[in-house]
Amino acid sequence: MKLTQSASRFITIVAWLTASCWSPAFVSSASAATTKPSSTINYSFDETPLDRANQDHLSSYADMLDKVTPAVVGVYPSRMAQPERRGRSLQQYYNRYGTTPPPIDPDWTDTKGVNYWYIGVGSGCVISSDGYILTNNHVVDDENEQPADAVLVKLSDGRELIAKVIGADKASDLALIKIDAKDLPTIKMADSDKLRVGDIVFAVGNPMDVGMTVTHGIVSAVGRSDLGLLDDPQNPSSTGTGFENFIQTDASINPGNSGGPLVDSQGRLVGLNSVIESPSGGSIGIGFAIPSTLARHVADDLIRDGRVRRGALGVGTEEVDHNLAEALHMPNTHGALVKDVSAGSPAAKSGLQAGDVVVKINNDEVDTAGKLRYLVALSDPGTAIDVTILRDGKPQIMKVVLADREQMYQEINGLAPVRGSSSAPSALPPFQTNPIGNNPAPTADAMPAAGEIMAGLSLTPVTAGIRQDLQLPNNLGGLVVTDVSRTSPYAYEFKVGTVITQVNKKTVSTLDDLSAALKPGELNLFYVYRYDETTNTGTTAIVTHMVPSAAK
Repeated sequence: MKLTQSASRFITIVAWLTASCWSPAFVSSASAATTKPSSTINYSFDETPLDRANQDHLSSYADMLDKVTPAVVGVYPSRMAQPERRGRSLQQYYNRYGTTPPPIDPDWTDTKGVNYWYIGVGSGCVISSDGYILTNNHVVDDENEQPADAVLVKLSDGRELIAKVIGADKASDLALIKIDAKDLPTIKMADSDKLRVGDIVFAVGNPMDVGMTVTHGIVSAVGRSDLGLLDDPQNPSSTGTGFENFIQTDASINPGNSGGPLVDSQGRLVGLNSVIESPSGGSIGIGFAIPSTLARHVADDLIRDGRVRRGALGVGTEEVDHNLAEALHMPNTHGALVKDVSAGSPAAKSGLQAGDVVVKINNDEVDTAGKLRYLVALSDPGTAIDVTILRDGKPQIMKVVLADREQMYQEINGLAPVRGSSSAPSALPPFQTNPIGNNPAPTADAMPAAGEIMAGLSLTPVTAGIRQDLQLPNNLGGLVVTDVSRTSPYAYEFKVGTVITQVNKKTVSTLDDLSAALKPGELNLFYVYRYDETTNTGTTAIVTHMVPSAAK
């Protein structure tokens, strides 16, 4: 179970369970996953939209659910039963919820006589009759996000089988596991892109290990891509950059539901239940499911390549706020603002520039930076895509051939500037946070003093010495902030050590360049490079600021 620092968000992975739930079970030799996996999965997919024409009163969904529930399984990540490996989190769970810790006795024993404890409970859905099962990545991990020693699957007919983890993908929170079985009941996948807000959905799973449970609600929202709950292992310097495109539902989802299916009113898989928003860890009607479109893509890649192959543009992006939209002459805040372009990347080769706003990938609208990440990652490397951008408020279509995300980030991470110690004497106090808290508030209309171009900012061109002292990239030029007045209107955005590289898309290397680029009386666009304390790296950003009319 994970709880984010900012807003009590639980990943509904592992409800650590009470002793009364368990009795030791011996797993027969026939249950071990010994069959060699094939290179494809023979699952059923129905791309037709939901039939919404039938508006007649329906009193029961029992017949539909009778076909769904046999394909839903319990998934139990397990740890070899060694007393020194019980871990603190298990005890912490019981302390928190006031229940009794489990006995030392193992929960199950494999054919070699090795004893195991359950370390959690989740759900899964069978997608092929020969035993492929979709679930969440966090279900098959332990509390330290390490792979469990073993994964036990409990079928609806009472059988207990050991599963093999075919592959897991942290960035999407999906995993594909397989049991050695034949002629299993399966669940048909639907096209989640055709879901609409208001469609009836059912969450099926094993919450708190109470057994097969069905709850229902509606699709509350689609395309939730800005929650910041999933991380991208290829981009370890930035948290919350996984590939989110969640379906939001008010169907009750609780710990243990993770990995279980979210199905439509025709019994087709439209999502895998994954996350809840909650102050307590229990359902309050805000749940999130991974769309089946993404699940199919991940499953196909894992079975074919053993890893998820994702496309990459090679851009850094940020959200568009109202000030940026105004400065960029945009009609609204929809889009992903390109703040930097990696040299040699597909984006660079196609002509994308910092300051462009991506508003569409092929025919799919891009309303946030998270949606752009998701759409690009859903495409295979080598795919040619149309990227619609706004440049100076005018639309353009760029043709881009995507790179392999994993390979590209291996190259980028090898070159990424990371802040560290320097033996050279520092000419500046690097990347300081300005002491604004109890000091006089910045004055929005402050005028520059004699010799100043931007009120309250002392600026000097970046030199080789400054570049070394601040450990800046070798090719970075611009004006570095050497001092900030506490009353400067720019004090919140421009800390000591920040480098201004462009203003209003014009390169600034000297104070004269800056003076010529500023637009007094307007919102100005500043391209900056600064230190990110949360990731210990340098990062680029595009910020806006009103420059008083008499600033020049």
